[in-house]
Amino acid sequence: MKRIKVHVLVAQSDGQARADPLWQWFENGDAHSAILLSCSESLVETAKGAAWHYQRQLSLNEYVCFCCKAQGPVLALLRDVFLQALHRKIAPFTDVVVHTTEPLDAISLARALVLDPFLADRYEYGEAGQTPAACVGVMGVALAKARALERQGPGTPSDL
Repeated sequence: MKRIKVHVLVAQSDGQARADPLWQWFENGDAHSAILLSCSESLVETAKGAAWHYQRQLSLNEYVCFCCKAQGPVLALLRDVFLQALHRKIAPFTDVVVHTTEPLDAISLARALVLDPFLADRYEYGEAGQTPAACVGVMGVALAKARALERQGPGTPSDL
């Protein structure tokens, strides 16, 4: 089965998003069977194709790896739109453009598409085989904290 390609558009503002070549591809009809998932309500309202809004949530905190807590609303939307297309409630699609304002969301989403069995069977990260291997920065920080805690003796106050 051919998997649906997911493209991530990182832009801080609507103007930046509209100037991006990926947005141009989506808007100019080249993406006749693509859909948009955006954290910007105004982009969703003005999009020429099928579009859904999601509420971006903070995915990174001190105790949870960014990959593991990846983009709850986006992942739920990816499941939902796939099932809607399967049940013929919306037109089938071959590509998804996910607009976000944070570069780390692209890494998070790419990892989630690999780690989540439902999504992995149906979607692939569409950036020419460039699926990030891991959240290197986040994992590095977590590893450094773990090593520092190992060096501390029991009952020693933490300076982390």
